[in-house]
Amino acid sequence: MSFNYETPEGMMGALLALEGIKDGCTIVHGPTGCKYCPSSSSEFAYTNRSKNDPQFCNPYRFFKKYYFGQPRIPCTYLQEDDYIMGASEKLTDLSDIVKKDQPGFIGIVNSPGTSLIGEDVGSITSDNIPILGIETPGYSESQCVGYQRTIIGILNLIKPERIPKINTVNILGLSISHLNWEDDLEEMTSMLDICGISVCQNIGTGWDTAGIRRSADAELNVMIFPEYGDSTADWYERIYGIPYLYSDSGAPIGFKAVEDWISEICRALDKDPTPALNKIKEKRILTAKTLLDMEAQHRLPTGRTFSIEAEGSMAYAITEFLYSYLGMIPVAIRTDSDGLWNSRIQKFVSSKGLTVSDDVFNTPTDVTIGSGNMVSAMMMRKMTLGGIDVTRPCRKMVKIEKEPIIGLSGTMRLLDQVLNILWPRN
Repeated sequence: MSFNYETPEGMMGALLALEGIKDGCTIVHGPTGCKYCPSSSSEFAYTNRSKNDPQFCNPYRFFKKYYFGQPRIPCTYLQEDDYIMGASEKLTDLSDIVKKDQPGFIGIVNSPGTSLIGEDVGSITSDNIPILGIETPGYSESQCVGYQRTIIGILNLIKPERIPKINTVNILGLSISHLNWEDDLEEMTSMLDICGISVCQNIGTGWDTAGIRRSADAELNVMIFPEYGDSTADWYERIYGIPYLYSDSGAPIGFKAVEDWISEICRALDKDPTPALNKIKEKRILTAKTLLDMEAQHRLPTGRTFSIEAEGSMAYAITEFLYSYLGMIPVAIRTDSDGLWNSRIQKFVSSKGLTVSDDVFNTPTDVTIGSGNMVSAMMMRKMTLGGIDVTRPCRKMVKIEKEPIIGLSGTMRLLDQVLNILWPRN
């Protein structure tokens, strides 16, 4: 038995990069089948985008031509004859409709079929609205590659002006496709703030066209998930001379990884990390007390197993943390990454004398960490005691309290859920 699913690819990455622009609009030039999933993904991932627009909740507003009942990502709904005769008239008509709403930015993405017949999305222009046409968004490449290529395309089109501001950073390497991304940004922004560091822009996530133009003002670029930020950081350094950094610990998940992340940023900007490190120390003490209580009851998680399916930098950080801090054993790890982070994961587990499978779906484990789909499938088949959602799609439909995946609060969320899963049932 195997678990068959589709991994998001370059086109989805391009669409979600465009949808990360708060005042932007994205058009798919293609059939309706290329619209429905990205549109619903965008709506679910960025629910706060239109909270100040009372018409956004009006279901009748979007039951019209090109929208098909969904407020995001209208499409030209190509049919059989369009692939023979061309569909430039539909594209012009839809873009004219979109322009009337005066968005700050318009992105137009070819579907595979329209790329094949050579539809020219670059022919759509405007005197006062930046329009980015993407002929081929990388259908066979990974989502993070398509995402970064599109972010760089946006930047090349708008061309930010650099007015340097001291003690400021841009946060890179996070997309609206990441689970609870808004909570993650709030978490990391607050930790930087108490150290006297301001966030200039969140590159690709919730920025607007005015923010894009100011994005070159930062003194330093820092990354959350390097897979989603390294090429963009290279671009800023090459064009504007803005240095960048990311932690060798991977994503900022786990006490040491978060300490490393904030310390390296403070060192680069000559700021004092003590306020943030003191907050981490408080949570370390609280966790140590809890683990001592569990030890007294012979309920420590040492030796229990876990599997993880996530981006390479996230998988590395979680694996290192659960092994080094709780003494848990990884039995299966699967990432969509290649190269650097997979090599680091393999080097880490090999150095501990461990061998891990890459078949998370068919490997029994105590704790499964990944998407809600993977966790649900494992629990349904009684292959795991429980699971933790760290990537989309998630099982939770309503979220009132903040639940970051990264940072200090994300680390505490991970610990809390792991320990509760492993607590013996009576």
